[in-house]
Amino acid sequence: MVKFCSSQTGFQNLKQILLGSLFILESIVIEDGSLPSLEKFKLVGITELKEVPSGLYKLSKLEVFHAINMSDEFQENFNLNRGQGQWIIE
Repeated sequence: MVKFCSSQTGFQNLKQILLGSLFILESIVIEDGSLPSLEKFKLVGITELKEVPSGLYKLSKLEVFHAINMSDEFQENFNLNRGQGQWIIE
């Protein structure tokens, strides 16, 4: 599991994240208040990830979300919970 936690000193100014080829990663949790400046989030080839990262829709500055070479189950879950913005599943 990857967990992004709210913190005064942690990723407050991070604008982009790329996570790729993490073959055993099964979940991503984004807590309220973490990653307040994130604008772009990209996931590539994380085949064990079945659900959209928890808290993704609470990222107020997120403009672009890309998920490439993900599982069919991830794509189905994404489409069921789709939000606004330029979010792409390939």
